Amino acid sequence: AVSTVCPGLRSLFAVVAKTGNKRRQTDDPYGDAWDVGPDGHWKPPPVSEGGPTERLAEVPRSYEAFYETADDAMRAQDELDGLTLRGVSVRVTWPKEKFARKEPGMVNVQGVIAGVPDEEVKEFLTQAGKVRSLRRYKDIRFGEVLFKNEDDAWNAKVEMEGSTLLGKILRLELDCSTNKLDKVLVHGLSFCTTWQDLKDHFLPMGDISFCTIHGASRTARVSFPDAKSAASAVKELSRSSIEGFRNEIKVTYPYFRAQTEVRVSCLDKEVTQDQLRLHFEKAGPVD
Repeated sequence: AVSTVCPGLRSLFAVVAKTGNKRRQTDDPYGDAWDVGPDGHWKPPPVSEGGPTERLAEVPRSYEAFYETADDAMRAQDELDGLTLRGVSVRVTWPKEKFARKEPGMVNVQGVIAGVPDEEVKEFLTQAGKVRSLRRYKDIRFGEVLFKNEDDAWNAKVEMEGSTLLGKILRLELDCSTNKLDKVLVHGLSFCTTWQDLKDHFLPMGDISFCTIHGASRTARVSFPDAKSAASAVKELSRSSIEGFRNEIKVTYPYFRAQTEVRVSCLDKEVTQDQLRLHFEKAGPVD
């Protein structure tokens, strides 16, 4: 998802320079140069000149890399995390959670800039061991965590930036679309992250009013005619695998609990609606 940017907000480390009578602001880490318009507001360079709009339009790229062994995967995290690829730091993390045990050699790779060929990424990762396969995907999932007060939201932004949730490094920002600044937007979520995981991760920062995830792929909603079947699905089918597939699915209630509906995440890409229905009919008839 494209990050929400506060209009006019620039880095505190930006440098304002004068060239004759023309003032420009440069932000070296990003290579931006912003003119000052007649109204006194900074004007970003056009997209044709590589302005920030062009970069924000590029959905972040992430990878799942699969090593032959868990030892190689752990070595990749220890030795490659934080190294640079084409001058940009890359994050390599090995998920320790139970859901990853069926693929113990899997690592998450984040921070690869656009234009880097997959083969170059694979070559970078082979420094830690033989890479069996590499899967690239668009990092479009993001979450909203709404706190009951602004201070807690700010503390969450500061203290939880760069924290790890289910094997991926989180990138955080305050939602600037309102005056309250009580909502944190969370980027870099794994496919298996549910709203409950997200809430549990941020709960130490303060009271949370609402929590949700957008842009979810590999997810589904399943409705039952009665609450008993839904409860059975949550209890019995979470951490189960659909026949013919390897992923362990997660089954939870929605945030505002609908007694007869459950949310499913961590689905394999190839799972069909009929296969999903057949699996959940173990808990009861599916609407």
